[in-house]
Amino acid sequence: MTIASILIALSSGPALPTQTKPVDKVTLEFSKQSFTIRKANTSTVVGLSSLADEPKVKLFRKNDVYAVWDARGLSTRAGGKYRVTRYPEIAVSPRTSSRNEILHTLDLIRAGKRTKNASAISGSVRFGSMVYFLLRWDEPDGSPWLEALVRVNLDSRNPEPQLVGKFTGISLARRGIGDSLTQLNGKLFVVTRQSEEWGVASYDPKSGDFDYLHLGDNLVAASNPTGDVVNAIEKTPYGATVALRIDLQGARRRDLIEGRETMAFLDSESPEILVRKLGQEQTIYNSGSGATLAVRSDAKVRRVGKMVLVWSPAAEPRTATLYDPDRWVGIASWTKK
Repeated sequence: MTIASILIALSSGPALPTQTKPVDKVTLEFSKQSFTIRKANTSTVVGLSSLADEPKVKLFRKNDVYAVWDARGLSTRAGGKYRVTRYPEIAVSPRTSSRNEILHTLDLIRAGKRTKNASAISGSVRFGSMVYFLLRWDEPDGSPWLEALVRVNLDSRNPEPQLVGKFTGISLARRGIGDSLTQLNGKLFVVTRQSEEWGVASYDPKSGDFDYLHLGDNLVAASNPTGDVVNAIEKTPYGATVALRIDLQGARRRDLIEGRETMAFLDSESPEILVRKLGQEQTIYNSGSGATLAVRSDAKVRRVGKMVLVWSPAAEPRTATLYDPDRWVGIASWTKK
């Protein structure tokens, strides 16, 4: 047999079996007001409600030195020394308010429409042994009228809080214990609003300088800074809505999408996913891929890792689908029997 015939005989023989990697099946179930996503030996539970209980206490500690915000106010303790206050003196301090603002505040206090006591904290951050609290003073209707930054040194045996100053504008925090304050590259950052404009205010603990970067106008909503990113929604002068992303690192703004719909970011994660509503129409938009998915107007949307879960109606689900949001390909589904 020639070499050629041997090669032909080998090539025409039975094909060798190929090994294929098994694809893990993903299943979606619903029971006791929660969805369960199962894949291989892992499972993820997603409850209908995503509302986390509001924290009651914010505590920082180093050895036996404490700095705590709770219902009593801001308290500090070192060994046997203990102090708690709501800082009434800051409400009328010339370091936080002009003379006319102080006189106006005193008039409102006498009328019972304001109080000198701080109502809440809009955020808190720890740098080594130094803790910063952004105190907030609210009107009776809950709207803020003053914020001030104070710090506590956890290395001090007499850790009395010190007034640092105030940012340009007021944060968007509205809870008793907010998380609007963040840190990046040794600085404090917070999204603030004043009158019609909004931006990012910052404080440098090393230099003691406050700064402010104007980013836009007519802010509708903004996320708390996550890492070096802020997501925001604003209204244009001609009535459109713009979703945008702010890079704090380079102080850059990137518009993601503009339209006539109302928009809301699903969360602060990446890629940015927006829920858009116009009348009875609701869609989900992936700003990373540009893909859009139409969903029912009563649907609820939740990110689950790299996937997105959509169910409807929101309070009493009858159908649900788990999607790959890159092109909104369905991965698993569930229907009430």
